[in-house]
Amino acid sequence: MKRIFLFLALTGFCTSGFTQSTPKPIVMLNGQIVKDTTNLNNFERIDYLNGKKGVELFGPKGGKGVIIIQADGKIPLYGEVISTKGKKIKYAEVISRDGKVLTTTNHCGTFFLPYIAIGETVTVQKKGFESQSLTVQQSESRIELKRRKK
Repeated sequence: MKRIFLFLALTGFCTSGFTQSTPKPIVMLNGQIVKDTTNLNNFERIDYLNGKKGVELFGPKGGKGVIIIQADGKIPLYGEVISTKGKKIKYAEVISRDGKVLTTTNHCGTFFLPYIAIGETVTVQKKGFESQSLTVQQSESRIELKRRKK
């Protein structure tokens, strides 16, 4: 069933008017961009980012969409970091439990982790703001950071 779904998903993209000069969606397998999608099988999850989210994370190439395939029990995490006033926070760090910086938010205040285990805890921090921890439960998350009191 999974193979049929993937075939139909990729076929749907190919039959919607793509030509050699028209950009195709980016395809990622376990966090790595792949060019050859003919042998993709045995996967657990497919996510699709399109429009604004795809462009925010991958630039103009992401405008036609990003297909994210997970085959190792982990999920992709797309996040937005904002202040309590609703302003996007640029260059906030997303840190693993062991203190490793996994990624930072871009100029739009968003970040993307191609694969992370459900239940994993990450911390978002930015100078001048209180850090906030997040336990990963779903693919999308909005983190609101409070300004530190002086």
